[in-house]
Amino acid sequence: MHDPNIERLRKSYKEVPYLSQAYPNSHPERLATLGKIFNMSPAPVTSCRILELGCASGGNIIPMAYFLPESEFVGIELAEGHAESGKKTVTDLGLKNINIQHGNILDVDASLGLFDYIICHGVFSWVPESVQEKILSITSENLTEQGVAYISYNTYPGWHMREMIRHMMLYHASQFDEPEKKIGQAKAFIDFLAGSVGNNTNDPYALLLKNEIESLKSSGDWYIFHDYMEVVNTPIYFHQFIERAGKHDLQYLADASFSMMFHNDFSEEVNLTLENVSHDIIQKEQYMDFLRNRQFRQTLLCKKERELKRNLDSESLTGLLVSSATTPETGSIDLTHGQMQKFQTSEGRFIETDNPVIKASLKILKQHWPRTIPFEALLDKCVVEMTEALGEDSIIDQDWKRELGRGLLHCFASSAINLNSWQGKFTECVSSKPKVSDLTIYQLNHRQSIVNQRHETVNTDALAMHLIPMLDGTKNKEEMLNHLTDLAENKTLTVSQYDLPLTDPEKIRQSMAQSIDNMLLSLAHAALLIA
Repeated sequence: MHDPNIERLRKSYKEVPYLSQAYPNSHPERLATLGKIFNMSPAPVTSCRILELGCASGGNIIPMAYFLPESEFVGIELAEGHAESGKKTVTDLGLKNINIQHGNILDVDASLGLFDYIICHGVFSWVPESVQEKILSITSENLTEQGVAYISYNTYPGWHMREMIRHMMLYHASQFDEPEKKIGQAKAFIDFLAGSVGNNTNDPYALLLKNEIESLKSSGDWYIFHDYMEVVNTPIYFHQFIERAGKHDLQYLADASFSMMFHNDFSEEVNLTLENVSHDIIQKEQYMDFLRNRQFRQTLLCKKERELKRNLDSESLTGLLVSSATTPETGSIDLTHGQMQKFQTSEGRFIETDNPVIKASLKILKQHWPRTIPFEALLDKCVVEMTEALGEDSIIDQDWKRELGRGLLHCFASSAINLNSWQGKFTECVSSKPKVSDLTIYQLNHRQSIVNQRHETVNTDALAMHLIPMLDGTKNKEEMLNHLTDLAENKTLTVSQYDLPLTDPEKIRQSMAQSIDNMLLSLAHAALLIA
């Protein structure tokens, strides 16, 4: 049956293109890792089939295809302009393992075959119920037996507040026809609301509005138009989503944000209550959504018949890779048992531990960052580190595998470490003639978001934008320095010291040499340099 809402969606994405970008939690590597942790045997990401429903212009799926050349990718996109843009990028990069199709999700059938991983980001809440059911149907019928699917959606209770603002914006913007005017008037209305509520800290309504408005004011036009002003936007409670998935013989595997499955951020009293009132994992996570006022979910699903292991232990990490940029608060690490040590994660959070094997593991992982270490190899390295620091007699008769596994799972739940099932072919070393991938240079030249091999978006400054195109593996640092110094002397590139631009040629060259070294090291840590 013809649904006018689908045609409205097609039209709106043509009028206001949606920013197509990478979503790290949707990468098949992430899906495979969480599948393995919970006792599944998902296909290796280096040799698998991946389907993305609603792939836009390929900002998410194309980097995956580039760095996983032996895997096969299919993207379905309703908006013709987005699909054609994605196809052009695929052609320009010479990729043979990806097929972006202009089509309707409702037309997807068994002819596409089975997929090991299915991704649907930023679609479910913004399409009619018929398409939502089709997404779940495809997930059930086109997913392999050990396959993992990722579906994101707006969720309650957090979207109740946003829904109220959305209704206000829609009411005001309904007076106008052109998208530009609608967006402009919606933003003007937001400013009006912000000015009206003031800074009255005694008014709960004003505080709620203020928090949401501040978030909206920093958002792009494309985000405001599609996330707040589309004709369809239907948030759903987590338990309701799982119930609907269950009708398609699917079950909840995990949250793509692993830390959100745990209640480390709550008090001991709250944690005890959660355990008492929750009869299963669905109830527990729904209650946690209530407590967090959660607004958005990234849910992983698998076949209902898969037997999942919910009581995690060291065996859950078998065959996985570990990495971490977490650093000690103080310069040195004391491995003595019982000596509490504080560490800071890359996100700025702090964790504490007095366990020698965990302290040793974080020390070793930081030294290897951004490279990963297999769990089993990390255990061996930790034993050597502890033996050298504490003596052999101090570490005998301990089940260090159990201790390390349990500790790393806690660290993973606190976002202090990364667990992976695959590592890209990047290098942490800066060679005499550094090189980035052709994809990186293409993305920079075409003003696309730069995506590294960890599927993260890497921000660039003016120096990086001039330096990266030179990193083709043929130029040494002296050649880079000569070129960039010329740009600085010609005022194409500004070199500053103490917030003042340098004009002396010798000082410009000295400062530029240091800046190049720092930038190359930064690009290496960002997993952009390749061997």
